[in-house]
Amino acid sequence: MNDSVRNAVFAPAFFGTPLVCALAAFAAFQAGHKGATRAFAAAALVYLAGGIGVTIAVNVPMNRGLDTLDVPQALAEA
Repeated sequence: MNDSVRNAVFAPAFFGTPLVCALAAFAAFQAGHKGATRAFAAAALVYLAGGIGVTIAVNVPMNRGLDTLDVPQALAEA
């Protein structure tokens, strides 16, 4: 799984989302929209912690561990 998601579509969508949220927060700040600034900044932080953080801390190591297991070819054995 870790290798299959490394592509030109996944990387910008996954890693670019908090960057776009942060840029939107900055634009809202420059425009004087305090509520939108807080919302976009919070979205960037939540995505960093809940999306990227959990993926790096939990999902990637789990996928690496699962990758070491032998998968039976026969459906009955699996």
